[in-house]
Amino acid sequence: MSKSLIINVTIFFVSLLISTKAIAQCTTAPVIPNRPNYSTINSSYTIPCGASTADLSLVTSSTVPSGSVQTWHTGTPATKENRISSINYVAGGTQHVYSAFYHNGNDCFSPTKAITIYAPICAVDDDYSATVVMQDVPTTLPSLYINDTYNGNSFTGPNPNINFLYEWWELPIATVNPDGTINVLPTAPVGTYTFFYKIEDNDTDAVAGSNSSVAMVTIVIGTPLPVSLAKFEIAKTNNGVALDWSTATEQNNRGFDVERSSNGADWQSIAFLNTKANKGNSTELVNYQYTDVTPNNGANMYRLKQTDMDGKTSISMVKTISINIALSINIYPNPA
Repeated sequence: MSKSLIINVTIFFVSLLISTKAIAQCTTAPVIPNRPNYSTINSSYTIPCGASTADLSLVTSSTVPSGSVQTWHTGTPATKENRISSINYVAGGTQHVYSAFYHNGNDCFSPTKAITIYAPICAVDDDYSATVVMQDVPTTLPSLYINDTYNGNSFTGPNPNINFLYEWWELPIATVNPDGTINVLPTAPVGTYTFFYKIEDNDTDAVAGSNSSVAMVTIVIGTPLPVSLAKFEIAKTNNGVALDWSTATEQNNRGFDVERSSNGADWQSIAFLNTKANKGNSTELVNYQYTDVTPNNGANMYRLKQTDMDGKTSISMVKTISINIALSINIYPNPA
């Protein structure tokens, strides 16, 4: 064998060895164990409520080949063109991203590991107890989506990115419409009810059940008033807060407690008005007025507690008004 042939064969095998080594450096995809906000189940990174971006610098592989660094990409296979340059603040929104290893010496990327970044989805508790729903009266409560957000933004229903699910819920009591409003059935028994619902990420890149949030709903159902309220209004006046209500019918009515609260939980009777109906019974319009001359500074909630002749009571709807009371300051002694 000639010397030149030996040299050429040697160069070929050295080149093949180098090429094989280069390929070996770029054949192992990242293996990512559980990390902050990252779960190996469905390979998902969930942006928590209150945040708006994903920090992929914390989602690291358990092993990194010698001479390689972990990289992130918007597509697969990994290339320099689809590489994500800033991994600390990846914009929110449910999407797929891909991690790979890059070996600088061999200038090659490994196969990719796909993960799903999930947008923050936040369901917030809804307390409707300040508005007592009267039994036997069909009632629709405001949308439970009012306080909820998806990817940092409020939304209305129906929404293609949001899937609503009943969790612990008594359907004979109330049902939820596609827009999130709640129908309370007139046949529901009197009582206080606590339900739960879940909103789930329904993006095309999402895996069902991987990204969701649960919230609690409180509904109070009371006994209807033995009087038919035709009107219940409140208004600011120079003397305080004027309450004005009318009854279309009354049956066995003794009168009304006017109750006030600043938080919707603690109620105080500030006055009692006897019925104007003859022996507590009437089928004609009867008008009542009362002025609260000492309202609280800030929120004032008012309701009527109606009392029967036999002592049974019922609660009306709640009316709210805000009062700003200017402080009066006197300075003593006064040299003048």
